[in-house]
Amino acid sequence: MEKIQIKLFISRKYLSEISEKEIFQESENGKFYVEFPVELQENEVLSDYIIACCETALIMKNPKYEIDNAKDFNCEIMNLGKSESFFNLLINIRYNNEEKEFHDIMLFKELKVEKQLYEFELIGDQTLFAI
Repeated sequence: MEKIQIKLFISRKYLSEISEKEIFQESENGKFYVEFPVELQENEVLSDYIIACCETALIMKNPKYEIDNAKDFNCEIMNLGKSESFFNLLINIRYNNEEKEFHDIMLFKELKVEKQLYEFELIGDQTLFAI
């Protein structure tokens, strides 16, 4: 078992969209962060916990996604391009009484990658058309 602290940073703009702002703390540089402690087991991967952190702090607590009205919701990490310090989170939501699946993408930048600490920041998002 390996203990890792995940720390997600967001700007004031993204904080304004979150319904439960109290889970975020303000950092010295004016950004806001939430900590997500992880006990990584032998067969687990950190990316699963990064997704869980984003789902919990950014998606489920943001009224624009209307997760309470969703019958199916999942996320996956995608690396687009050659940069290893940036990654995307693809959000897939199927709402009740809707045939189409709706998608959103969030762009993140890794800030610090250490043995017991992983810090990353939401730097953008893009709502896509229904597919």
